[in-house]
Amino acid sequence: MEQVPIQRSASNPRDVRAGERITKRRQEFKRAQYRALMQTPAGRYVMFDLILASGVYDKLWIGSSELHARVAVRDFGLELMQMLQLSEPELYQQMESEWWARMKRDNAEAEALEIPRTRNGDHDGY
Repeated sequence: MEQVPIQRSASNPRDVRAGERITKRRQEFKRAQYRALMQTPAGRYVMFDLILASGVYDKLWIGSSELHARVAVRDFGLELMQMLQLSEPELYQQMESEWWARMKRDNAEAEALEIPRTRNGDHDGY
Protein backbone atom coordinates (compact mmCIF):
# COMPACT_ATOMS: atom_id res chain seq x y z
CA MET A 1 0.00 0.00 0.00
CA GLU A 2 1.31 3.41 -0.93
CA GLN A 3 1.29 6.22 1.59
CA VAL A 4 -0.84 9.22 0.66
CA PRO A 5 1.19 12.44 0.22
CA ILE A 6 1.05 14.66 3.29
CA GLN A 7 0.25 17.85 1.40
CA ARG A 8 -1.54 18.22 -1.88
CA SER A 9 -0.17 21.59 -2.96
CA ALA A 10 2.96 23.43 -1.86
CA SER A 11 1.40 26.69 -3.04
CA ASN A 12 -1.61 26.41 -0.74
CA PRO A 13 -0.69 27.71 2.76
CA ARG A 14 -3.47 25.66 4.37
CA ASP A 15 -2.11 22.45 2.79
CA VAL A 16 1.41 23.35 3.91
CA ARG A 17 0.29 23.93 7.53
CA ALA A 18 -1.77 20.73 7.52
CA GLY A 19 1.22 18.83 6.14
CA GLU A 20 3.47 20.24 8.86
CA ARG A 21 0.95 19.20 11.55
CA ILE A 22 0.69 15.68 10.15
CA THR A 23 4.47 15.35 9.88
CA LYS A 24 4.92 16.55 13.46
CA ARG A 25 2.25 14.16 14.74
CA ARG A 26 3.88 11.23 12.91
CA GLN A 27 7.32 12.11 14.28
CA GLU A 28 5.95 12.37 17.83
CA PHE A 29 4.24 8.99 17.47
CA LYS A 30 7.44 7.42 16.14
CA ARG A 31 9.51 8.84 19.01
CA ALA A 32 6.96 7.58 21.54
CA GLN A 33 7.29 4.08 20.08
CA TYR A 34 11.09 4.25 20.31
CA ARG A 35 10.86 5.53 23.90
CA ALA A 36 8.60 2.62 24.83
CA LEU A 37 10.98 0.16 23.21
CA MET A 38 13.97 1.63 25.02
CA GLN A 39 12.25 1.16 28.41
CA THR A 40 12.91 -2.60 28.33
CA PRO A 41 16.26 -4.39 28.49
CA ALA A 42 15.18 -6.59 25.57
CA GLY A 43 14.30 -3.52 23.48
CA ARG A 44 17.66 -1.90 24.22
CA TYR A 45 19.44 -5.15 23.34
CA VAL A 46 17.67 -5.47 19.99
CA MET A 47 18.23 -1.82 19.08
CA PHE A 48 21.96 -1.94 19.80
CA ASP A 49 22.22 -5.27 18.00
CA LEU A 50 20.68 -3.60 14.93
CA ILE A 51 23.13 -0.70 15.25
CA LEU A 52 26.07 -3.13 15.37
CA ALA A 53 24.65 -5.16 12.47
CA SER A 54 24.51 -1.98 10.39
CA GLY A 55 28.29 -1.69 10.62
CA VAL A 56 28.38 1.72 12.31
CA TYR A 57 31.48 0.70 14.27
CA ASP A 58 33.10 -1.33 11.48
CA LYS A 59 35.67 -0.32 8.90
CA LEU A 60 33.76 1.21 6.02
CA TRP A 61 36.19 1.83 3.20
CA ILE A 62 37.12 -1.18 1.10
CA GLY A 63 38.36 -1.47 -2.45
CA SER A 64 35.29 -2.98 -4.09
CA SER A 65 31.76 -2.22 -5.18
CA GLU A 66 30.56 -3.60 -1.83
CA LEU A 67 31.35 -0.14 -0.47
CA HIS A 68 28.04 1.28 -1.74
CA ALA A 69 26.00 -1.40 0.02
CA ARG A 70 27.96 -0.89 3.23
CA VAL A 71 27.38 2.86 3.11
CA ALA A 72 23.63 2.39 2.69
CA VAL A 73 23.37 -0.04 5.61
CA ARG A 74 25.63 2.15 7.75
CA ASP A 75 23.41 5.17 7.00
CA PHE A 76 20.45 3.19 8.33
CA GLY A 77 22.42 2.50 11.52
CA LEU A 78 23.32 6.15 11.93
CA GLU A 79 19.67 7.18 11.48
CA LEU A 80 18.63 4.58 14.05
CA MET A 81 21.24 5.87 16.50
CA GLN A 82 20.03 9.43 16.00
CA MET A 83 16.37 8.50 16.54
CA LEU A 84 17.21 6.59 19.73
CA GLN A 85 19.39 9.41 21.05
CA LEU A 86 16.67 11.98 20.36
CA SER A 87 13.94 9.81 21.87
CA GLU A 88 15.64 8.79 25.12
CA PRO A 89 19.19 10.14 25.61
CA GLU A 90 19.64 8.58 29.07
CA LEU A 91 18.37 5.19 27.97
CA TYR A 92 20.57 5.34 24.88
CA GLN A 93 23.62 5.73 27.12
CA GLN A 94 22.33 2.94 29.36
CA MET A 95 21.87 0.72 26.29
CA GLU A 96 25.47 1.29 25.20
CA SER A 97 26.79 0.64 28.72
CA GLU A 98 24.78 -2.57 29.01
CA TRP A 99 26.01 -3.79 25.64
CA TRP A 100 29.69 -3.12 26.31
CA ALA A 101 29.44 -4.70 29.78
CA ARG A 102 27.82 -7.78 28.21
CA MET A 103 30.54 -7.92 25.56
CA LYS A 104 33.23 -7.68 28.25
CA ARG A 105 31.63 -10.60 30.17
CA ASP A 106 31.27 -12.65 26.99
CA ASN A 107 34.91 -12.00 26.00
CA ALA A 108 36.13 -12.99 29.48
CA GLU A 109 34.11 -16.19 29.26
CA ALA A 110 35.55 -16.99 25.81
CA GLU A 111 39.10 -16.25 26.96
CA ALA A 112 38.66 -18.59 29.93
CA LEU A 113 37.94 -21.43 27.46
CA GLU A 114 41.04 -20.78 25.36
CA ILE A 115 43.74 -23.40 24.96
CA PRO A 116 46.73 -22.54 27.19
CA ARG A 117 49.55 -20.73 25.37
CA THR A 118 53.30 -20.99 25.79
CA ARG A 119 55.41 -17.94 26.57
CA ASN A 120 55.97 -17.16 22.89
CA GLY A 121 52.19 -17.22 22.21
CA ASP A 122 52.02 -20.60 20.49
CA HIS A 123 49.44 -23.15 21.58
CA ASP A 124 50.85 -26.02 23.66
CA GLY A 125 51.15 -29.14 21.55
CA TYR A 126 49.44 -27.66 18.49
